[in-house]
Amino acid sequence: MDTVQNDVCMGNKPMVQEKHTFKVKGAWTPVRVFFDEYLTDAEKRLVSRIYLHDSRNGCYATNGYLESILRYSQKTISTGITKLENRGFIL
Repeated sequence: MDTVQNDVCMGNKPMVQEKHTFKVKGAWTPVRVFFDEYLTDAEKRLVSRIYLHDSRNGCYATNGYLESILRYSQKTISTGITKLENRGFIL
């Protein structure tokens, strides 16, 4: 598999390089997630990132990884995952 590096710059925070062992062409958001009025934008980004890391055996990304890549707090990731589970978007 190819290694892809994406430069990410968030406001005043320093540029970081994100390394993947797969090709990244963008993030996909299911239409039912996109138009769900009960999800925050952060939760929509979270589910897109989880889907990006989904394999036949499920998502292998840890909460810590999701925190660092999305730059969200531990609480935001944890409550977001719980909400996505309760709404049936993830198992």
